[in-house]
Amino acid sequence: MGEIYARVMQTSASRVRVAFRELPEGNLWHCTGGEPRPGVVLACDVRRGRTVEQRAALAEELIGACREMLELPGDVLVEFTQHSGDELYREGKGMAEDWTPE
Repeated sequence: MGEIYARVMQTSASRVRVAFRELPEGNLWHCTGGEPRPGVVLACDVRRGRTVEQRAALAEELIGACREMLELPGDVLVEFTQHSGDELYREGKGMAEDWTPE
């Protein structure tokens, strides 16, 4: 997942962090027009500046990887939260810079 993120979002894999938070069965639901179904959420905190197309490509690739490797119980929602560089602090390196394609 880190390699996918780094490639699509044009960054170094060493900057990527991945966490899995698995809730016990029956603790996350996708509410629909019919009966609720089990749900899956991928949350991506990214630095502001990536295009809609980049974020959509990342979502598609992450969903594909998760479907290939995990038994997902339902539809997947990918949620992006965007931050400016000065909202990230790296130990020993200080505040991050804003993201640019370069």
